[in-house]
Amino acid sequence: MTTDAAKYVGIGRNVLAGRGAVTVFDRFFPFHSPTWPVIVMAPEVFLGIEWTLWSHILQVACAVAVLVMTGILASRAGPRAALLAVAIFAAFPYGFELARDVGLDEAAAATTLAFVLVALQARRRTATRWGVIAGVAFGFAFLIIAVSKLGEGPQDAFDALFASPMPPARPRGVQENDLPRFAI
Repeated sequence: MTTDAAKYVGIGRNVLAGRGAVTVFDRFFPFHSPTWPVIVMAPEVFLGIEWTLWSHILQVACAVAVLVMTGILASRAGPRAALLAVAIFAAFPYGFELARDVGLDEAAAATTLAFVLVALQARRRTATRWGVIAGVAFGFAFLIIAVSKLGEGPQDAFDALFASPMPPARPRGVQENDLPRFAI
């Protein structure tokens, strides 16, 4: 077990025991939300499922989600680009290293990419629900990690998606780029 894994396990157990977001040394850990440690530890505390098994399942699911979303994003450039992007990303050794532990990096990448995909839909669609869904995805990604290994996390993705000029105003005076901000 790495020191990061021990930190997340301790924080998760302490939160679920009602002691707050403190490490095993009874120190408050201000750098990440306790959401990921609680997600990792809840099945052990409530259902008796060993945390190592659960965290491996979560890591594999997040890694697969990252590969699928990479393919979806790259498919805008064509099917060959999607295959190439997925192959390159799957062969990247750092991804395997991240998926072996309880760390939140794979989950941060998966939730940030999910936000990007939903936010792109919100830009294209006229329904307010896509903006609401984008806001929920952004909030969940931010609860997993506020600063991502992929940059500055969900906030940078948000800024990159909505900093470009937008189409004319939608009916009822709502701008398309306002939908995710409105949902947040």
